[in-house]
Amino acid sequence: MTTEQALKKTRINFWVHIVILAAITAVFETGVIAKNTLTMSEQTRYIVDVAAIMLTMGLIPLAIKGFSAQMRKAAKEKKDELLPLFVAKSNARMALLFIVAATNLFLYYTTCNNGAFYCAILGLAALMYSYPTAGTIDNNQQEQ
Repeated sequence: MTTEQALKKTRINFWVHIVILAAITAVFETGVIAKNTLTMSEQTRYIVDVAAIMLTMGLIPLAIKGFSAQMRKAAKEKKDELLPLFVAKSNARMALLFIVAATNLFLYYTTCNNGAFYCAILGLAALMYSYPTAGTIDNNQQEQ
């Protein structure tokens, strides 16, 4: 696998996640699905809010830094496996951040909770931060 192929695979995955998040937003903003349709008691709403915040605060740091040690270890030991590991790591990272953004975006639109909106923005910002670049691959290869 070449660097260009690895970047192509991860960038396609990145843009698929962005398009899905945009589609979720479009569905609710155009009125295809009505906003604030999820009714729940105050206690349940509080539990859902706390769970969404815990999900956000747990998965974002895991996604951003959780795979760095694996990449450093792979760069030191096996150069041939670095690019496939980079693709797998980037896809896993983006999947975790997508879960954060999509869950909170859905909760925001169904419950009109501003906290879920802010958590969705944090997830989207972290997803943007994780955009795969050739510099990331070069940095990992130079750490040998």
